[in-house]
Amino acid sequence: MRRWVWTRVPVLAAVAGLLASCVVPRPLVLSGPGPIGVDSALSAEPVWDAALRVYRKRTWSSEADELISAVHSDSMQGRGAPIVLMARRLPSQRPYRRLWLDSLVARGLVVGICEGATPKECPRNNVTAFLSLADPTYLTALNRTVLVHEEALAPGNCNSHGKARVADTVLHLGYRSYGWAPNDERDHHSRSIPCARIGARTA
Repeated sequence: MRRWVWTRVPVLAAVAGLLASCVVPRPLVLSGPGPIGVDSALSAEPVWDAALRVYRKRTWSSEADELISAVHSDSMQGRGAPIVLMARRLPSQRPYRRLWLDSLVARGLVVGICEGATPKECPRNNVTAFLSLADPTYLTALNRTVLVHEEALAPGNCNSHGKARVADTVLHLGYRSYGWAPNDERDHHSRSIPCARIGARTA
């Protein structure tokens, strides 16, 4: 009669090999102070924050700033146009998280969130920079670009004879030790249009 003698070492080795063969690769997602991995659902928010800070700190003048300066060159000296973020997203873009949207006003990056389809649906009487943000474009682990579509107008005073300004700006952002920040370059195209044509979004 044949007798089988089992030892623990081969059994453990076999089990370990089986478990190793069942490991499913997961996408790399970085966290902590470094740049967040591109596969993370939250990866765009720090980049969007940096884009909004460009307008909040007036690294470059917004189209709304230019409109205000043209009319109130003296009284508006040193003051920037208020910034409102358009919450409506295109079908191809990832939706904003409500928690992030609410935090923007609390942190002073914007004065409000517009839930309407166009800025003319937002109740503001003063010239305002209405911004729409595209999803960040990945260049390298430490570099992104973001397309910002700006519509500058005073919705409460926007009649058929009024003028507004529209701009599409590609911001180049790099990761620093303190987070995402703008590089010294941008691609900027702006134009004046009749107020009645506001609402043709490209971001």
